[in-house]
Formats: sequence, structure tokens, C-alpha cells
Amino acid sequence: MHMWLMILAGTFLLTSCTQELPEVDERGNGQLSLRLVVSAPAAATTRASEAALTALEKRIDMLEVLFFADDVCVWHPEEVTFDAATGNVSIPLPDNSSLMDGTTSYTVWVVANKALQDMTGSSLSTLKNMVVSDDFQHNGMAPPSPLVMEGSVATTLSYFSQYLGTVALQRVFAKISIRIKTGNNITMNGGYPQVSLRQYKTEAALISTGIQPENLSLKSDGFIAADSFTADQWYTTDYPFYVCPYRWTEDLSQETYIVIKIPQIWLFIFTYYYYYKVKFNYRKVVANSSGMEKNYGIERNHFYDLEVFIDQKGKRFESQLSVTDTAPSATEPPTTSMAASVPISTVTITDSDQRAGK
Repeated sequence: MHMWLMILAGTFLLTSCTQELPEVDERGNGQLSLRLVVSAPAAATTRASEAALTALEKRIDMLEVLFFADDVCVWHPEEVTFDAATGNVSIPLPDNSSLMDGTTSYTVWVVANKALQDMTGSSLSTLKNMVVSDDFQHNGMAPPSPLVMEGSVATTLSYFSQYLGTVALQRVFAKISIRIKTGNNITMNGGYPQVSLRQYKTEAALISTGIQPENLSLKSDGFIAADSFTADQWYTTDYPFYVCPYRWTEDLSQETYIVIKIPQIWLFIFTYYYYYKVKFNYRKVVANSSGMEKNYGIERNHFYDLEVFIDQKGKRFESQLSVTDTAPSATEPPTTSMAASVPISTVTITDSDQRAGK
């Protein structure tokens, strides 16, 4: 027994050095096992905090593993062990040996960073109706708490092959980053640009197939300074924004958007601002496709990277910004003007899918 443990230790040491995933022991050594995969979110900005931020966005502090058969949770293990270095999850064998018949099909749901009450005997609809809530009190100014993630895999349970498969976890929230640069026609003489995220949701269905909560109020933040810099000297906030998925269909009065204000100094004394509205209704379609697709909403587990180049004067008062501007046409390329209520020379929007394996 000790010899076998030493061999396992040597194997993990070797794979740690070569950055390869260890071989899976399908016999399980008395335990069931899963492997979790969490992709690193795309990073368009190069902040000093980017490495730590990426690690935080992949961090797992707690795990819940649920076994569903015929849309009923038949087993919710009390304790599971997660190895962050390998992504392996170890689960003690169930006390109920009938679960290990090798023929029953199970859907195993994994929830990270959210504690759940014992779900044994609960229906799948109970899981679908669960909601994640976050007030995002320091959005854009501080690192987020460990992000809630979820994923599932279909499998059977058997004493002969105790490896259950790989679960690709996806984040419930979306990530929004904004970078700002001004041209020759706008003088940045009054300080840093300031940004405010408007009309976003703070609640979402826990799982991707869940029921999205409706009739929720929209939250809008105050202005924060974009006083950090990317490697190529674009202004940006200290941290990205995180929001819940949200679809506003074609009611543009309910859309999520960002307001930018650029400070100006008059007579060396008085400060006033130019205001700009940045919309991101559209994103690039998936690879190997052409054209654009409508995206009246924000998708879970996606990264929206807004690069805003401003070279014209904006509105003098925020009240002059129209909330119901006509959206750009579906055929408009992503690098052209977004037809915002004030002239913005270029808005480049990229959609880097954060889903594991992409």
C-alpha cells in the first residue's frame, strides 16, 4: 500500500513539472473522481494586477456535487475533496450501493463557490429555480469575490470504473472591461476619465439551463475613475466590471450601457465634463462565421472588452444622452461607430468566450 502511494506521489510530481494533467486512475482507489476544467478568461488589458485577477477568476473555495437520475437528486455527498493543482475531485463511495449498478444514467451537477442545502430528494426544477445574487458593491474598483461557477456531465456509477468524467465549469457572471483613449480634438486636462455602469442585473439563475429571474430592478453605479493604464497607455479602471446575464430583447430603454465623462478645465479654475454613452448590443459571432448577430443582452460566462477612442466633443450634460437611440444595423462591422447618442469615433467590441475549452 505504501509503495502504491509513493508511485502516485512521484507521478504527480512529474506532471507538475511538465504542466501535463496526471493520468486518471479509473479504479478510483475506493473513491469516485471527477476532473474540473476552468479556462482562464481572456485578458485584453495588461494591468499589473492581471495575473492575480486571472487566478481569482479561476479560484474554487467550495464545491457542491449533485447526482440526478430521472430529474431527481438521488445523492448529494456531504464532503468532497478538490485538488486545485490537478483539478481532480475525489468523492467517497456512496453508502447506498444500489447507486453503483453501472447502468443507471446520472447527470452530475457541480457548483463552485456557492453553498447549498442538502438536495437529496429534490427535483431538478428546484435546482433550475435557484438564483445567484451579488450586489457588486465595489464593481470596477476591487477584485471580485470567488466567482460562482457551474457545470455538468452525464455518467454512470460503477465499482469497476470510478472516474466519472470531466466537467467544464462556466462562470455565472459576465465580465466587462473598458479602455479609453482620446484623440487630438479632446484635451485630457481636467484629470482622469470617469465611467459609470448603468442598468445591469444583480441576480441570475444558478445553472445555465435554469430559469432566469424576471421583473428585477436594474442597478446603476456612480462614476469611478479610470486611473489605471494598460501596457499601451489606454485608460482603464482598476478592475473589470462583473454583471449577471440579462436580456432586454429590443427594449433599448432597458439596455445595459456605460457612461463616460471626460473632465475639462476652463480658465484654469472651473471643471466641466463631456459625456458619452457606450452601448454594446452586438458582439462578434462565433469563429468560422461571417457577419454579425443581434445580441440584445449580456451572456453568462462571456468577456466583453470595450475599446473606446474619443476624438470629438460630447454632451455637456448627462441628461442630454438619449437612452433609446436606434441600435446599429445587424450588418454593421464591429469597428465602426456604434451610433451612440454622442459622436464616438471608434468602439471596438470583442467577445472572447470564457467557456472552458475555448
